[in-house]
Amino acid sequence: MESLNAQLDMWIHRVRRRRQVPSDRDRRLVRDALVLERVCLLPLPEHPALTDPRPIRRLGEAPYVRFDRNDRPIPHTHVRKPLTLVASETEVCALDGPIQIARHLRSYDAHQQIEDERHLGALITEKRRARGVPRRGRRSGP
Repeated sequence: MESLNAQLDMWIHRVRRRRQVPSDRDRRLVRDALVLERVCLLPLPEHPALTDPRPIRRLGEAPYVRFDRNDRPIPHTHVRKPLTLVASETEVCALDGPIQIARHLRSYDAHQQIEDERHLGALITEKRRARGVPRRGRRSGP
């Protein structure tokens, strides 16, 4: 790996930076353009952005998890289980250990309830099935 990094470094300094900037009317070299543009670059943030998975400690009774002030559905079988959310710029995933149980497009709106017919359909099927099961300890009728 050291050798490859050294070769790349050498190529950048001896070859790439000596080329002309593509589509540059002034025909500047890359190394000269880099010097001019460096003064315009913003400094890196003092604290790095959080990119690690975020554990969810407790979930309510509803089959949703909250992230970025929005509620996203999860399978009803995972309500009240400890889950982990992993978010990128474009999507949010809910994980049960290493297994992905839900994936949604990321929304930067606020106070939205994102829906997923797969999760809702499974919940409705389970509720219908549960209605047919007789309740214990109760008499039906007079």
